[in-house]
Amino acid sequence: MKPDYDRLKREYQDSLKSYLVGNDQKELGKARELGRQLAKEEIRLEELIGVYLAVHREATLDEEVVHVERKSLICDVLLEMIQTYGPAARTYESLLHMQKAEYEKMVTALRSKQEELSATNDELRQTFSELDRQNEELKRINQFKSELVSMMAHELRTPLNSVKIFLDLIMSRELGEVNSEVASAVEKSLYNVNRLIRMVNDFLDLSNMEAGKIRMSFEPTSIEEVVRSSIIGVKAFADEGQVAIEVGKAPNPSVPLLTDRGKIEQVLINLLSNAIKFTPPGGRVTVDISQKEDQLQVSVTDTGVGIPESEVDKVFNKFQKLPSKPFSKTKGSGLGLAISKAIVSAHGGEIWVKSKEGTGSTFSFTLPLGESPVRKASLGEI
Repeated sequence: MKPDYDRLKREYQDSLKSYLVGNDQKELGKARELGRQLAKEEIRLEELIGVYLAVHREATLDEEVVHVERKSLICDVLLEMIQTYGPAARTYESLLHMQKAEYEKMVTALRSKQEELSATNDELRQTFSELDRQNEELKRINQFKSELVSMMAHELRTPLNSVKIFLDLIMSRELGEVNSEVASAVEKSLYNVNRLIRMVNDFLDLSNMEAGKIRMSFEPTSIEEVVRSSIIGVKAFADEGQVAIEVGKAPNPSVPLLTDRGKIEQVLINLLSNAIKFTPPGGRVTVDISQKEDQLQVSVTDTGVGIPESEVDKVFNKFQKLPSKPFSKTKGSGLGLAISKAIVSAHGGEIWVKSKEGTGSTFSFTLPLGESPVRKASLGEI
């Protein structure tokens, strides 16, 4: 008799546990039948309660509605059995009723939470749907903006180039001799035309970069020639601001370097123009060229106002204006440094700034040496 009794008790416990974990209704029916057999074997009440507690202890469940409902149903199964024990089972019966009531409260609370979560999920789906719609609208607007900027820039560049050609002819004396006053006025006009052309080119570059359409044309480059050409390009601006430009030592000119010369010159002119703009009259801007292992480094140092520490990390952002007050009234587009960073990155180099407010700044960038530069796949992220 004893082996059958132990087997029945074990099977009864396993059936309750299987139902609780897996919601197998057959196991629940089997547990009821086994319970009736155990009652015939006169299982002690304490053992019956022990089985119940063991089932709850061994079945690790989440506090989900279905699990709590199953626990409540197992309370019913146990209540059916202990009622046959008469007054001796009253205490346990009362505790089981209290446990069942607690389970029913939990079910109510969990259902309420489920409804709240369902409502929240619906709201989130609607919000994400609206965000997707707005994102598509922003993409459309951004595309329209890029196309508009590109169109306007192209329309502006043509007449500006015509004016530049005419002013260049005057300065070259091909249209006849001019006196010093006219030459000075034409030189200033030419500088401003060149500045406007650079601004137009900045907007075009930005538009092309965002669209991933910019093209690089790499060729053997003399960095000294690029520096000289860039200095000539800003000389009138420097003279106007009474700022001297000096060139430090340069490495062996035979160092192999492949770049898009026009783009690197654009970077240098941007750095030189900013340095001049924020340097007081009588100040100095120095260009240094050095070789660092397999890289060429170009640095532009000024004796200007410097950049606040809190702003240093922002200077390469689009449309970021330097917070310090410039000594020149010339206004830029706020795109020069962002475009410079994109150009240097496309060459496989890096660009950075070191600055101390009140003592000046040094903007530096590197370019890889060798027969072929490290080329980036896209210039879209600036």
